[in-house]
Amino acid sequence: MLQSLVLLADGANVTQAAFAVGYSTSSAFVATFKTVLGATPDRYRTAGRVKT
Repeated sequence: MLQSLVLLADGANVTQAAFAVGYSTSSAFVATFKTVLGATPDRYRTAGRVKT
């Protein structure tokens, strides 16, 4: 999950981050991200937790 945060902060979109960290679908990545971090990647970024 840490690597996906780095990728998102560097400007990767959700699909790019998902595939880069080994998920075969972005929906599976989003579900896991939400379970682990409590928000979807987009909401996490919107909340300012990921600096772009």
